[in-house]
Amino acid sequence: MTIPLVELVQRSASDEGKGVLLRRDRDVRVTSVSRTHRIFSRPARVRCLFFIGSVVACVSIYAQRPELLDPRVTQETIFKTICQPGYLETVTPPLSNRLQWKKQLLRERGVDPETAWQYTFDFHVPVLLGGTPTNAANFEIVRWEGLSGARRKRRLTVLLKRCVCSGETSLMRAQQVISENWGNEFSSLWQLSCNSF
Repeated sequence: MTIPLVELVQRSASDEGKGVLLRRDRDVRVTSVSRTHRIFSRPARVRCLFFIGSVVACVSIYAQRPELLDPRVTQETIFKTICQPGYLETVTPPLSNRLQWKKQLLRERGVDPETAWQYTFDFHVPVLLGGTPTNAANFEIVRWEGLSGARRKRRLTVLLKRCVCSGETSLMRAQQVISENWGNEFSSLWQLSCNSF
């Protein structure tokens, strides 16, 4: 049995909760029934809520917290915002602000000033994917190098933005990908295409 993940669903649990949820062309298997249930798969992670033996809703467990997102950027506004040439330059705070925030985050995390050069200021949800450029909740510092380093994250961000702007990936899905354990999941970014998500 398949159920569109994007819809609010009603489903009987008479078959002990076994079933399949379909998101785009990828399966997410239901393994058991409980009041709040996690379902894991490679391309998507969702949480289903059960009420009196039926699934009443399935949502991503990586759905972004509102304070991380720029309310001006939605699926409906991508061509006026993130897909618009020069968008990043118009909304990103000045370098002086970002350097100040980086110093503050380095202090808060107890990073040795001698190794500060190994880190860069970044956003949990990149501005190119609809992250807010001004709310401190979206600020982070990350190492430049490594599987989940800033260099690789920026490369993946650019690819995801291209996929969103071409209509091959939704904005929400791109935000989910960049919020998951992408560093380990996508060890070779050069081999990725929009079909990978």
